[in-house]
Amino acid sequence: MQGLKRVSFVLLGMSRTSSCQNGRWRSKILECGLQMKMDSQRCCTAVNKSSECSVDDRLKNPRVASLLEVTVGEGIRPIDILDAVEKSPELLNKSPLQWENCFKELKSYGFTHRDCFIMISQYPDLITLVEGNGFRVSMTQWINCQLGYDNVLDLLAYCPHYLSISGSELSGRIPLLYSLGRNGRNVTRLLKNCPSLLYGKWKDIEAKLYYVENVMKVDTKEENLSKCYMFNRTLDEIQTRHVFLQRFVSWFYHYSVYSNK
Repeated sequence: MQGLKRVSFVLLGMSRTSSCQNGRWRSKILECGLQMKMDSQRCCTAVNKSSECSVDDRLKNPRVASLLEVTVGEGIRPIDILDAVEKSPELLNKSPLQWENCFKELKSYGFTHRDCFIMISQYPDLITLVEGNGFRVSMTQWINCQLGYDNVLDLLAYCPHYLSISGSELSGRIPLLYSLGRNGRNVTRLLKNCPSLLYGKWKDIEAKLYYVENVMKVDTKEENLSKCYMFNRTLDEIQTRHVFLQRFVSWFYHYSVYSNK
């Protein structure tokens, strides 16, 4: 901050005192630049020391230490645990036994050690879901969607919050998504790229499809929609981008024609 103030002072002086020689101003600017560099180095050193102390202090926390005893056995690095706890402090409210049971349950379905940790980190309530048998119920519902077992594991490892979706919501939405993806792999890709397809109103999705097919003249039966992100955009955004592209192409065409004359 002091360095920025020095530079501001120098530049202000330059604008007010035009009679000063170039060499004089050059030396002042170089001096300020050197001082800013030294300030930056001191700041980085202080931050690094503070970070090291912070890590040591967190490792001394009894709850963190007991959690590490469980997760290290699962191949999870201590630094990853610390990062996860920093982002979701409520993870420390779960006992090591709860963590261990959650890992065991997830692995029984084929999730890897790494997948288990990522799922718990992103969705802390998963531990509670496992304890209440909700996880097994949800897994059964997803498997019954006929998306392919490996595709389901890949999707839920990427989006563990989908485990909170009720069976009635899945049975009502997955068949509709098949009309877009046409197979299990593409449907899971769509859900990974565009969560709104599972949570959003289907009328809004149909409105986007209508515009893309009838206004933009895109053959959605030929195009692989699982590779696009249009469902993450609002209809207004899609329309705005399309109109801009149309006008740009029109301008570029006329510019090219007249410039070649």
